[in-house]
Amino acid sequence: MLGSLERQVIAAVQRLRAATTREVLHDLRTQGSDVAYTTVATILSRLHRKGLVERRREPFKGADRFIYSYKDIESEYIDDLLEHNAKVNLTAA
Repeated sequence: MLGSLERQVIAAVQRLRAATTREVLHDLRTQGSDVAYTTVATILSRLHRKGLVERRREPFKGADRFIYSYKDIESEYIDDLLEHNAKVNLTAA
């Protein structure tokens, strides 16, 4: 189960399609959420570990930054379910 702020962060990433932590923070603040940068960074890392957002590294001003994007887990789940059912049907035949 996701907390309220986690759901807000996922919604922001989905709206932005691909975004840095700072861009997600800006989006949340324009939606009326008063949240700290470090909180958003922590939540994005946790969502990535849970497999709910994708993350890629990109060079930025001599260092790296992460770009987060929404991961459509519903379609992945349906694909996995259909693949599993196909295997079960083949085994049963």
